Amino acid sequence: MSSESHHLRPLRVFDIPDAMVLKEIAGWNQTEEDWKLFIEIQREGCFALEAGGRVVATSTAIPYGSAFGWVGMVLVLPEERRKGHGTRMLDAAVEHLLQRGVTPALDATQVGKLVYDRRGFVDVLGVERRMGMPAAVGSAAASCGRLAVEAIDRVADLDREAFGADRTSVLRGLLGRDGSRGLVYPPAGEAEGYLIVRRGTRFTHIGPWVARSEEAASALFATALSRLQGCTVGVDTMVPNAFARRLAESAGLPVVRSLVRMARPIAGGVDASCPPGGRPDRIFALAGFAWG
Repeated sequence: MSSESHHLRPLRVFDIPDAMVLKEIAGWNQTEEDWKLFIEIQREGCFALEAGGRVVATSTAIPYGSAFGWVGMVLVLPEERRKGHGTRMLDAAVEHLLQRGVTPALDATQVGKLVYDRRGFVDVLGVERRMGMPAAVGSAAASCGRLAVEAIDRVADLDREAFGADRTSVLRGLLGRDGSRGLVYPPAGEAEGYLIVRRGTRFTHIGPWVARSEEAASALFATALSRLQGCTVGVDTMVPNAFARRLAESAGLPVVRSLVRMARPIAGGVDASCPPGGRPDRIFALAGFAWG
């Protein structure tokens, strides 16, 4: 099939069945609700490559304010690979963010890193996916309360401080879907930490998980795991956050994937104290590789 027959266009809700096929082939965890949220938050930043009446490749770009944006969901149908389509989808997402004056960032596999290196991305830090059936870690903390979607503003400042940008719309979308649960520490007063648990197609995802202290992080994690016994869970941690990694290890969650967080600086380099995607000392788990 010639390149002229491949049409790059916006990804729309009616494309989600095709997009789900791509992510199932890749073995990823996203749901239809994830695709809907990408489109809802940044309609112009979701891309599809159409050929023969179906979507054969995708990518997404989510700007987070004026600071940085996230590239994700770069997927290509197996029979369409090694034809330059993946690079084309990456370039579409990156250009969407550059046009808005924000630093593009992403979490790269070792194979993908070779492409990103050539496009001016630089290494920021390592990230790890840990997955398995968790053991309990300590006793569940009675000091954790339920975080309802209508109360998400209560943790907005805490999250913005840790993440480095406002992503309230993402948090509201992740928490507001069926099967999601939110925890906040402490249950009343100023929030010191929060955690969201949501269902995926392959495992239950823990994250984002944000805290100002190890005490808050421990209480949230113990409470979450107490409700997830017998479930396969996944948690994405930053390598520099040694405490988060120790908590995950104590729960018996081994590393199953290692990636590199990368960014394409557009001015002044990357702020090591709060790189794109947040402060490693405050971010105990990511929202996911496609969200940052």
